[in-house]
Amino acid sequence: MPTPPREARGEITRAWWAWNAFCAGAVATVSAAVVDTAGAPGGGAGAAAWLLLPAIVWAFVLVPAALVLKSGVLVAPWQKKPADAEGYRRGLMLVWAVLEVGVVLACIAAMVADAFLPGGLLAGLLTMALLALRPSGNAVGAAA
Repeated sequence: MPTPPREARGEITRAWWAWNAFCAGAVATVSAAVVDTAGAPGGGAGAAAWLLLPAIVWAFVLVPAALVLKSGVLVAPWQKKPADAEGYRRGLMLVWAVLEVGVVLACIAAMVADAFLPGGLLAGLLTMALLALRPSGNAVGAAA
């Protein structure tokens, strides 16, 4: 595997730092929702379930839209083509930001409803998607 050029290595390093920040923010947000709803009675989930609607729309409409929007850059490595390092980082950061906003919306719904489920379940799902979309130096390894 060839070593990426200096610029590509710099973009991947910035992408790793950004990914770590997004992951820490998502985990902190979910943790805050868990702590906030820990002692709450379980009856609030049905009463304020409508608060989860913006997070559901965000997760199932805007997350796929962001993935489709940036699919040209994100699919190139799977097709054994090098991706542009800056475009790859920007594409991933857009997807990460969309996932992070979904986590925040779901956690806000859980905290306002005073019940961790179902908002916490959606937040956990979005956090796991964020954790799975880590940057890869191999994606830009052959970019000149």
